[in-house]
Amino acid sequence: MDADGFRKLAQLPIDVLDIIISYIPKHCLPRLLYNPAIADRVAAHILSNVRLMPLRKGSGIGHTCEYHNYTDVNIGLDDLLDGISKWNIYPKQVHFGSFDLFTKALKQCPEVLEKVGKVNCSFTFTKARKVKVINLNIKNINYGEINLIDFKDYFKKYSDRLPPRVENLKLDRSNVETFQFENLKALNIQQPSPITASDMVTIPDTLESLTCHIHAHGLVKFPSNLKTLDVDVCMSPYDFKLGELKHLNTLTLTAYSILRADQIGLSAPNLRKLTIEGCLGLYKYGEIKKFSSLESLIISAAPYPMDLFDERSLPNLKKFSYTGTNSGIFDDEVSFYRAASDFKIKCPPNLTELLIMQSSFLKINLAKSKFPKTLRTLMLLDVCFINFELTLNESIEIVRIYSDEVEFTNSIRFPPNMKRLDLIAKKLYLENFDFLNHLPDNFENLRLISKSPTRPMRESNKITTWGKSMKTLEIKQFNLTNSDLEILNLKESKLENIIFYKGNIGKLDPDLFPETVKRLSLERMGITDLPRSFLRLKNLRSLTLNRNYFPRKLPPIKMPNLEELYIKHCDLRYISPFLISWINGENSIDPASNRSVFHVDAMDNFHLVPKDIKRVMNKTNRLILWIITLNPELLSYNVSHLYCIEPEEYSGPSDTDYSSMYESDGDDHDNSSSMNYSDQNDSDFEGRHHYHYHHHSFDEDEDEDEDESDWELDGDSDDEEMADESDRPMFDADFSDDSETYSDDD
Repeated sequence: MDADGFRKLAQLPIDVLDIIISYIPKHCLPRLLYNPAIADRVAAHILSNVRLMPLRKGSGIGHTCEYHNYTDVNIGLDDLLDGISKWNIYPKQVHFGSFDLFTKALKQCPEVLEKVGKVNCSFTFTKARKVKVINLNIKNINYGEINLIDFKDYFKKYSDRLPPRVENLKLDRSNVETFQFENLKALNIQQPSPITASDMVTIPDTLESLTCHIHAHGLVKFPSNLKTLDVDVCMSPYDFKLGELKHLNTLTLTAYSILRADQIGLSAPNLRKLTIEGCLGLYKYGEIKKFSSLESLIISAAPYPMDLFDERSLPNLKKFSYTGTNSGIFDDEVSFYRAASDFKIKCPPNLTELLIMQSSFLKINLAKSKFPKTLRTLMLLDVCFINFELTLNESIEIVRIYSDEVEFTNSIRFPPNMKRLDLIAKKLYLENFDFLNHLPDNFENLRLISKSPTRPMRESNKITTWGKSMKTLEIKQFNLTNSDLEILNLKESKLENIIFYKGNIGKLDPDLFPETVKRLSLERMGITDLPRSFLRLKNLRSLTLNRNYFPRKLPPIKMPNLEELYIKHCDLRYISPFLISWINGENSIDPASNRSVFHVDAMDNFHLVPKDIKRVMNKTNRLILWIITLNPELLSYNVSHLYCIEPEEYSGPSDTDYSSMYESDGDDHDNSSSMNYSDQNDSDFEGRHHYHYHHHSFDEDEDEDEDESDWELDGDSDDEEMADESDRPMFDADFSDDSETYSDDD
């Protein structure tokens, strides 16, 4: 957004502007402080919820915040005080994870802590014990949450060192003298041994949320005002009862000894969400039908509720999620396994979301299964099918199927509201691609992934009609050729994300792809020749060419304004042909992008020429390059935007042909019935390595706590992980001309 756009934002009503800013991840907000039109509202959002960290002064408000932290900002104490002084805004919540920092704040700025809305603390005894007196009973501080870890009996001995008032108390291997705290709303007790019924009596009746392990007989008196209860009854006897809880709306129950749902003895007319975990002997679920207000039911590590659902039961249930176990540890129940061998899915009448996963013991008969007209999301993950005669209701929007074997025919029709289909199997049989001509207008995302090589069973006709909303197409292990790409007729689509894995293309032709594509991943596609230009794909921002083996002599390749380029495991000697547009200054990052530099991942190319790497690094500093090398010249090359990764144990390849490495052709070697499928797009078939990481930087004044020059990286950085690393420093560009062909003769 340009300056004029920010000025228009500033003219909006404050409450509207605040709503807009609230949707921006907290780690992105510090960049907006440099725009004076909205800086005060941005500062208010940053300072509303901060996590104090032992950072050096001058790191900037939120400068070191976590990439994926959407709720609070990591900030140093000095920067917080500077921010309060500049903006005259006190945080609504401050989080302390260090007792040393908490003590420092008490000495340096006690008046600030008194004006903060809520102070939240999470302290571990092993880190806090070097302080002679651990005292949290500080006058005029309003505690929101206190989390005590490994304090054992310390606060039982020194009970006067805890504040009399706290809203949320978490005790992890820590004991207290009493639970009678003013305004206590939430209590989480995690002790090596469970609490007893006598301990429960000491918990205040005003408590609204309780998490605990308990061992007790008979009826246990829980606080009557509980709204949320997470209880593990351990090995309590069969006569354990929860009793009447009129206000309870969320219950998570773990009970190893329970055989029937009515054994829990619960009366909760307002129960909305029920989670049942680890009840391995629970086969009789019928009692749950009485909770007519139930909206969400989650069952894991327990038998499937065969007797629970029919067309009239649980009329308010919207979501049902079941996670079984493929290890066969359920107690033997003949009738259960008989039903599981020819399982017909039944659902309550108004269900909108159904998830069944890790349940290969269920042999699902889709032809005889009945789904309600309200169902929008159907996910059957790691299950088996007697048949795959799938009939989709008009309301369905998302279907995700993961199984050993799936046969998808063109007789399956897509309802008009359908948006996404995932078919992932050890062996995926596809009639042909003709069904793509009949995608509904709302359809957005299609994933066809086989874990072993396959091909369409019949010849496909040319695709002439693509869905108007189709954005993502992912096809893996179908050995696609240029002829297949011509049949798919992708250039007539509006696709933005194209992910193909395993094929035999030969010469890559950019004209086969749509101009709208933003992310193009062609991994292991048998590409042996590249075009001189990708400029036709003007919207392309991420290009993946991993594990394709190009000629040693590559001409310069003109690229659009890429943000990411992945050329891993291509047996390259020179990377400069891919970067000529950047070296010549023809490309720049889109101002609307979250990126400030161009990322290139060239790892697993073990024969890169150091001279070529250094030439590229010297000619542009708007590039971040990742490589693997044992070359001492590169390992000692001090350039801040070069990331060298040295294999910890590496003897060098015997030749330069890596085509057989990490091969997954043929039948899957994993004979277990359980499959773990990942949503990661480009790393599903990656091998795993252990690397040692070197980042060269000229900054020699880094604090020890902040030194990022040496760390361990376990496993490959896949495309999505790299894509998240967006908060990089911006460097000044210095481009010059260079357009020759690069070869071994250079």
